[in-house]
Amino acid sequence: MEEYLERLEELLRKNEVSDEAYKRLKAEYEGKLREIKGGAETEVKAGKTEILEGTMVKEEG
Repeated sequence: MEEYLERLEELLRKNEVSDEAYKRLKAEYEGKLREIKGGAETEVKAGKTEILEGTMVKEEG
């Protein structure tokens, strides 16, 4: 997604995309990027929880 944003910026600088299209696409790409990054953070947090729970079980057993 970050590559798409960079390319979009380049197209705007070259006047190869309208301001309206630029704004619409930028919002779409940034939204998808937030989803991707948010999903990765959630997976990492879930993984840490599982690891911590697994460690706690081993210590008790």
